[in-house]
Amino acid sequence: MNHFFFNRILIIGIGLIGGSMAKALRKNNLAKEIWAYDNNIESIDLAKKNHIIDGFFVIDHEIKKFDLIIIATPLDSYSKLFSELNQFLTPNNLVIDLGSIKNFKADLLKKIPNLIGCHPISGSHNTDFVNSREDLFVNKKFIICQYPNSLNNNKVFLEKIITMAREIKAQPELLDAKLHDKIYALTSHLPQFLSFLTREFSPKKIDDDFLKTCFRLDNSSPEIWQEIFKLNQQNLEYFYQIFYQNLLEDFDQIDNINFQQHRLIIHDFNFNLLTINENKLLNNNFTEIFFRYLIVVNYLKIDQLKSYLNYTGQGFCDFTKITSIISTDPEKLSQLLKVNLPKIKKIFDKFLN
Repeated sequence: MNHFFFNRILIIGIGLIGGSMAKALRKNNLAKEIWAYDNNIESIDLAKKNHIIDGFFVIDHEIKKFDLIIIATPLDSYSKLFSELNQFLTPNNLVIDLGSIKNFKADLLKKIPNLIGCHPISGSHNTDFVNSREDLFVNKKFIICQYPNSLNNNKVFLEKIITMAREIKAQPELLDAKLHDKIYALTSHLPQFLSFLTREFSPKKIDDDFLKTCFRLDNSSPEIWQEIFKLNQQNLEYFYQIFYQNLLEDFDQIDNINFQQHRLIIHDFNFNLLTINENKLLNNNFTEIFFRYLIVVNYLKIDQLKSYLNYTGQGFCDFTKITSIISTDPEKLSQLLKVNLPKIKKIFDKFLN
């Protein structure tokens, strides 16, 4: 491991992802020194107090002393941050970012010509350093994207990042940046977008752990996701239009839904369907639960999704878990739908209009 050992690492942004990276690097002894830059001084103090970082660093000409710089800030900060870094970076500074968009515009890439884009497929609806974990990336994909004009299109830099990912127990995988954004528009960004879009129709009070998981994405930070949606708008809109047409077709047949067809769709994904407490879950919140179920089923009808399943993360798993209600006794499910159909139609009307 000595060949790939980092002497000094700077992490810019020490929230959930940056903080978890710092903890993972420290636990696995991958750096002699770990420094951090963040506007949240409380996070810096807490990380230093717990010996996760060695200190606070202000971006200046001394940045050349770091052999790895990790950017873990919101995407809307990239333009300003990249310009600031551009003043001080040298070709010897290996730079990676951990954002969920990778197909950057050329003018942005020019500011950091030695950038390798990375995306750990892990996270949480909880943010900030206090929620960071040293095992957040364990057994999770760690996507690595190189750029055509990057100074880092060489094996030494690439192997350093691949080795780093393996040492923190993640699973590194090389992927084209444009394809990355298309895949995650469908497997990650669209489920989150649909969760926000239908949040007003979610159960108002959730006590059951199963339902808390199913509706977990409702509680994600809109501020963080707004920029992701904006930057990946073209891919997101493309898949949303397919979903929307699927949903319209289902709504047209809602008086006589073909549950057998739904079961075949769900079965194709090999989900580990749960046995749920029907009386506890469905009798009190059936209208809201079934509406979200229909949202998910029509999302699963998007053809390309099956080709991208190998890239899905926890958000996808939680979003689709509500399909477990299909394991409910068919007669009872049909009866509940019949009783609640007027309310479900009312939700549909409001959503579609």
